[in-house]
Amino acid sequence: MNIRIAVLFLLFFGSVYTSCLSQNVYLEVRGTDSLSSRVIDSLNFRKSFDGLLKLNAELDSLSFRLQRLGYIENQAGKIRKINDSTYASEIDLRQRFNTIYIYYSKTDLNSADFEGLSTEVTNEYALVKIAILETVLAELNRRLANKGQPFLELRLLDIEKKDASNLQGYLDIKLKQKRTIDKIVIRGYEKFPQSFLKRMLNIKTGAEYNIDDIRKKSEQLSGLRFANQTRPPETLFTADSTTLYFYIEKTKSNSFDGFLGFGTNEETNKLEFDGYLNLNLINSLNYGETLQLNYKSDENDQQTLNVRTQLPYLFRSAVGVDLNLNIFKKDSSFTTVSQSADLFYQLKPNQNIFAGISAV
Repeated sequence: MNIRIAVLFLLFFGSVYTSCLSQNVYLEVRGTDSLSSRVIDSLNFRKSFDGLLKLNAELDSLSFRLQRLGYIENQAGKIRKINDSTYASEIDLRQRFNTIYIYYSKTDLNSADFEGLSTEVTNEYALVKIAILETVLAELNRRLANKGQPFLELRLLDIEKKDASNLQGYLDIKLKQKRTIDKIVIRGYEKFPQSFLKRMLNIKTGAEYNIDDIRKKSEQLSGLRFANQTRPPETLFTADSTTLYFYIEKTKSNSFDGFLGFGTNEETNKLEFDGYLNLNLINSLNYGETLQLNYKSDENDQQTLNVRTQLPYLFRSAVGVDLNLNIFKKDSSFTTVSQSADLFYQLKPNQNIFAGISAV
């Protein structure tokens, strides 16, 4: 009997204990005045929890969010128990600071790095609104990373009052060794002509590592007729090297269209063709080259042949050629042949100079 009573007691106690653990608790937070309370309520903080630990964590989070708004001296009072499920706290917002003077070293940054981020910049400091401070620091980190410093450490230290409405702090930046592109690897279309990366996109080994610039330039790959980028470039960092990976697939862009008939000329007893032929070969040799051939012959004894060849980045250089041949023949009494050769040299990715000759 005693054992049975003990078991029932344990079951009852366990049920009550479990019920207490699963009971929701509620948080009420007010300011020291109505204006402060409106500021706090505007943050839409969480008010229902399944335990006191989470309730306390939310109050700490709320205080931190108020600091990000400029109430860096806000102070939460002790949590008071209102009833079995409701707890309350009062937060004294105190003074709000709107801006912070960020002092920096000229060896790490310059005023141009704060372009678009600060309301006032000198060679010593930048004035930043506290409400966007985290965004500004994140953008500074990104800009420095794009100067070959992807692993830098950036911290704002010694934050204190400067005057009645402003704070000040020192921007501490720990720079690592600058990164450059040591190796470029093509995944997918491994025979992709890398001269297009080097010449058209200006991405090459030895260049300063800037992932934003690389990704922006790589979007041009999707504009090629013979290749397409399947996903953005990625980077493998090791202790002493930086390897850049491009993911490219080869696209089929060759085309053929034509109809040819043939017969024997009764007067000359020679074989003649009638019809048309359109042939386009693009990047068949994996050099980015183009060959276009157009032939047309009709019953009026007129024949036209156009051949064009474009060879970019000869021998991986900045030099390319564009060759054209046109032959027009009218029966056996009239034939015109015109040809041209253009040589181009790429000064910059979007700037070429041309020189050519033509003959008829």
